[in-house]
Amino acid sequence: MQNNDILAIACILIGIILSIFGLYAISGAGYIRPLPWIKQVLAAISFLSILRGILFIPELMIVLGFLDVSLPVPSRYIVFSIGILLVGLLYLVGTIGGWRSFPSK
Repeated sequence: MQNNDILAIACILIGIILSIFGLYAISGAGYIRPLPWIKQVLAAISFLSILRGILFIPELMIVLGFLDVSLPVPSRYIVFSIGILLVGLLYLVGTIGGWRSFPSK
C-alpha cells in the first residue's frame, strides 16, 4: 500500500468520524430524533475536542521560541488547534444547555 492510499483512507475515515459528530450535533439540537447514547457521545466529543484544542498552548510556545524542539511546528497548526478548541467549547455549551432534554436511554 502506497502513502497516497494510506492518506486517502485516513481522510475518508476522518470524514466519516466528523460526519457522525455532525449527526450527533444535529440530533442534540433536536432537528432529528435522538441518537443512542447522545449525552455520553456529546460529552465525549466536547472533551476530546477541547483536549485537542488546548494543544495550541505548547504549539504557540514552540512557534514563538519559548520551547525548543527538534521538529518545527507550522503556524497553521495553531489556527487548527484554536478552531477545534472553539468547536469543542460550542459542543460543551450545547451539551450543557440540552442535557435535561436529552433522553436518558
